[in-house]
Amino acid sequence: MLLPVWESDLGTGTSTKWLSMGRTFDPHHKLTGKFKAPDSLEPCGALISAYDNRYYLAQPRVHGELSSPFQCYHLGSDTWKDLPRIPPDLRHNLHDTIAGYVVCSGHILVSISNILFAYHVHEKKWHCVSKPNRFFGISGGAVVLGDYIYDVDSMSGLVCEITFDCTDYNLSTHVFLEGLTSFCE
Repeated sequence: MLLPVWESDLGTGTSTKWLSMGRTFDPHHKLTGKFKAPDSLEPCGALISAYDNRYYLAQPRVHGELSSPFQCYHLGSDTWKDLPRIPPDLRHNLHDTIAGYVVCSGHILVSISNILFAYHVHEKKWHCVSKPNRFFGISGGAVVLGDYIYDVDSMSGLVCEITFDCTDYNLSTHVFLEGLTSFCE
């Protein structure tokens, strides 16, 4: 689990600046650790823990026509390595915010605007993911249980059950679970 750390001005109580470090928590060993923040760090980017690594995707809105920086942290050298950015032919001028992400099947799925992308961790390649029309994308940090992804639909507030086909890069099932709703209303 990764926790971003804010620098707080104790005199005014405002939190407007990032520290140059982050913190991790290992629930298995109940240990905390520190790591250097990426150079492209900004308040609205996504800090993602996946497959024993830390990844950071900067906010698309801030970078405009350029693809947002995407990086992976290397513990031994305390450095961030640049990874392939979302290619221009996939992103179609994204100017919105990162709505959510989930880690599953060797991929990091990221929702930006109404578009869903999958980063294949081993191939180091981005793919566009097709999804049902009425599904707007992942919001927040979705949860994976077995073969299913559970997320709160941003439009209805209902919990939905999704399956991800990592061969064809599509969300093949989308079911709203009646009776389960978000607590964030």
